[in-house]
Amino acid sequence: MDFRLGVCQTPVLSAPKELQPYLEAISRAETPGLWLFPELFLGGFDLQRSQHWADQAQEALALLSDFSRATGHALAGTFLERSAGGFQNSLYLLSPELAEPLKLYSKIHLFPASNEAKLLTPGAGAMVTPELRGLRLGGCICFDLRFPEVCRVQAARDVHVYLVPAQWPKARLDHFTLLCRARALENQAMVLAANCCGPSPLGEMPGASMLVGPWGQMLMDCDDQPGVHSTVVDLDVLKAGQRLFSTRTSPVLDVTSRILA
Repeated sequence: MDFRLGVCQTPVLSAPKELQPYLEAISRAETPGLWLFPELFLGGFDLQRSQHWADQAQEALALLSDFSRATGHALAGTFLERSAGGFQNSLYLLSPELAEPLKLYSKIHLFPASNEAKLLTPGAGAMVTPELRGLRLGGCICFDLRFPEVCRVQAARDVHVYLVPAQWPKARLDHFTLLCRARALENQAMVLAANCCGPSPLGEMPGASMLVGPWGQMLMDCDDQPGVHSTVVDLDVLKAGQRLFSTRTSPVLDVTSRILA
């Protein structure tokens, strides 16, 4: 079974209306698919105005929901939202099969070298791994990518594709590529990563969004310019590779207790 996976590689946008050129480009795709936007693509890390961007996020979610229902495309990305403890950076999925936007999880590890750790609340709830047209989805937001257990606990649910929205700066681009390939290889799954491009409070964003296959191979890689990019993948090939041997069913060794014993 073929499935289209794509990214909307954007700079930090200042209003939901700036999504329109990207949505128009998506609508020209030959077949419906799943498209990932970068981390906090609306407003970025302007966290001193979190309430403003949380309000804008609701407008953007409504716009994206309408587009999804009208075109059959599924969309995902992270948005600021108010929580009991303040504000969180949360990954949402929108698709025609869903009555409303579905929250996968809120970012767990907040980047200590920015004001994110001071102004946002880390996620603590259960992670949702929904199925979309036969594809099991997982999530891993930017800095969470450096913590392999975030993806590993989801692998037990037979995740096929990890969605990795990011604002990963150019200075550490090599880390981003390496970590995406590692998470794909160790979990025998695909990693669809959407990174911002252009200037940002966190530094210059290089784009370089990608799709990585379950053997760590690059299936799609992008340049540093705004735009939409997609490719069609064969899910049967992915599942056949998982049957060859599985790292998901191996016993979990309690390494920590052995080291500390």
